[in-house]
Amino acid sequence: MKFRALAKHFGHIAGIVPRIITRAPSVRGAFKIMYRMCIPKAYPLILTDPATFGWNAWDIGVAILMLILLFACTLLLEKGIDPREKIEKLVLPLRWTVYLAGFFLVIIFGVYGPHYDAATFIYMDF
Repeated sequence: MKFRALAKHFGHIAGIVPRIITRAPSVRGAFKIMYRMCIPKAYPLILTDPATFGWNAWDIGVAILMLILLFACTLLLEKGIDPREKIEKLVLPLRWTVYLAGFFLVIIFGVYGPHYDAATFIYMDF
């Protein structure tokens, strides 16, 4: 069981590192970003001075809401309840309402921010 948990975390790290490397302005910048991600001193800045990160009250509210949702799903999984299985057992109209609500929440909350530009593509710097 420990191997599966370790492999899962490695998979997350293996997915994040290439994104940081491709989006950073330089290799030095990529290492600086990864280093800063691991320093606990940077975390309180998000709540004490969110403008440093380009966040406003709306961004903090969305982040807190998503953290609460993540925490609730984690607690359910710890108790042996799989939220996906519960959704799959719902009647068809209610299940699709949940699917569509999730889809539109991603659309509404996923595309925003002060520096968002719809024309920017992830591989623009290549």
